[in-house]
Amino acid sequence: MKNKKDIIIKKAKMLFGKYGYGKTSLNDIANSTKFGIGTIYYYFSSKEEIFAEIFKQTHDLFLDNVNEIYHSNASIIDKLVEIFTFPSKFLDTINLNIFTEINEFPQQIMHDCFALKNNIVERVKTITLDLLDQGQESGEIRSDIDCHNFAKILFYLFRYVNPVEDLDCLISHVEFLSQNKKIIHGFFTNHLKKVEYNQNLI
Repeated sequence: MKNKKDIIIKKAKMLFGKYGYGKTSLNDIANSTKFGIGTIYYYFSSKEEIFAEIFKQTHDLFLDNVNEIYHSNASIIDKLVEIFTFPSKFLDTINLNIFTEINEFPQQIMHDCFALKNNIVERVKTITLDLLDQGQESGEIRSDIDCHNFAKILFYLFRYVNPVEDLDCLISHVEFLSQNKKIIHGFFTNHLKKVEYNQNLI
């Protein structure tokens, strides 16, 4: 059986996603868990602290999924597509609507969340450059591409750079990417794949 802290987190996620952070109180969370309010305060000092824990768990889950993709046996292009359209397992287990009110949170919560977000960005940058280098070394992708510049272009196109200015737009953006993986796969293939020429046509 899950411990009480995990249950509190699970119920808070559900309530934040359904009613929004602002309209959910600690009493609502306590009622949903069937615990007394004292139990909630035993594990968390405030609603903000519960949210911070949810954000941290989301951060950890995202990086776990990215690392799993990175170490998989998929092709370099398939790995890049999956990472830049957001890992499927991640999207299947998290309700992004939880984060729509993040810009209205207390300064310390904002600071902690942005620090975790920046950690995600730096990890994805490192993995992206490594995958591009691996692809060039193995001959899977073109050798005439500047990996650093291509990675910068990817981060601007796919909004890993400063992605939380407008959470509503970000959620729509993530949904669009996840629903159009075939098109995005074509983008990566067309720009990265080595062109094979038919010698009989030259």
